Amino acid sequence: GWAAVCGVQPRVPVTTTWNHITKADIQAAVADPNCTELWLIKGTHGPELKFQPGYSDRFPPVVNLTRNISFYGGFTGAESSRNNRTQVNRDDTIISGEGWWRIFYLNGNITSATSINDLTLYRGSGQGEEWLDMGGGGASCARTAIGCSPSFNNVRFKGNLSSGFSVVRSNINAVVQPTFKNVLFDENLGSYGNAVAFTDYVSNKTTPNRMKATFRNVIFENNRSQYMPVAGGTAHFQSVGGYVNKELQH
Repeated sequence: GWAAVCGVQPRVPVTTTWNHITKADIQAAVADPNCTELWLIKGTHGPELKFQPGYSDRFPPVVNLTRNISFYGGFTGAESSRNNRTQVNRDDTIISGEGWWRIFYLNGNITSATSINDLTLYRGSGQGEEWLDMGGGGASCARTAIGCSPSFNNVRFKGNLSSGFSVVRSNINAVVQPTFKNVLFDENLGSYGNAVAFTDYVSNKTTPNRMKATFRNVIFENNRSQYMPVAGGTAHFQSVGGYVNKELQH
């Protein structure tokens, strides 16, 4: 229903004709508890520029997500349903970290009810002062999150610093099961997994499936390592118990 759908203007706003709430920026939409599905208008969305650039854990991420929301790109402002979109291209709707801000910070009980669709996550930064929360310039799960199982569909992680997606699990009860489908990771830079990095400090034989990554039709191109190339690589999986499950499908 319309009550749950909120449109989101890009940095350069456009005239809309649809019949529901339209927020001035993505931060306002995420802050409104009535918005559970966000329709992002084509263009570039970004951080609150009142904050000065700096370490990503000193300044708010572009999207600080503490509840389940679905994000969809590719709108013009005239659609009455998602099916009304034409020529949906993930490169047409960009969320930019401007080279300083982390883009998505998933902090709470984020389940599979959160989906991120038809977007490019561009030039986010996962560098920070707290090493356990470093990584994931495009998207990162908070180390104390109760759950972090979003799905990324038709998404491009491009040019992010400290890897495109990262999770450090230190809560033994947390369920971390992200899914990536029709996703492109390109030109991301990182030390431990320049495209994706998974680290589990609490995995054990009784909870082997609480951390699982699923990749379906995922492409990795021109991702590079920094600082410690020996520990680099496109994808990095580390667990104290050796139980980070991976499911790869092409």
